[in-house]
Amino acid sequence: MICSKCGKREASFFKPIIKDGVAVQMHLCIDCYNQLNAEEQEQNNNLNMNQFLNNSNSEVIVCKNCNTTSKQFLETSYLGCSECYEAFEEILKSIIKKIHKGGEHIGKFPINKQYDAPLVSKLVLLKQNLKEAVEREAFEEAIRIKEEISRLREEEL
Repeated sequence: MICSKCGKREASFFKPIIKDGVAVQMHLCIDCYNQLNAEEQEQNNNLNMNQFLNNSNSEVIVCKNCNTTSKQFLETSYLGCSECYEAFEEILKSIIKKIHKGGEHIGKFPINKQYDAPLVSKLVLLKQNLKEAVEREAFEEAIRIKEEISRLREEEL
């Protein structure tokens, strides 16, 4: 089957689209498929930034290091330097929460295995506490935390 977009190459992808209120399958070659996905991603990024820009207050924040403004960042999606992350921290947090539907990362899990999310979160917290205890040279506390991690892992199996 020939690509329904360019009409030149062999179609190897099918992409459902809504055309005049009807769901239609587009037959696409790899190049047209990648181009269409890139265009959709760009539209989604612009939409997210424009939604945030329209919903944000009118206060303009400026990075002290590179003079990038919050308006420039929201229009282009590009930060000017590493210090922009601190200058635009609240904006970034808000965007991340909207995109990822939350601000806390708990990791990825294989689909074929059921995991107890609170248990995984507790293990992550215990590992952080273990690291901090070792840095403080509180070795007795570190041993206790390590034993707790081992116990929880055994329960998980």
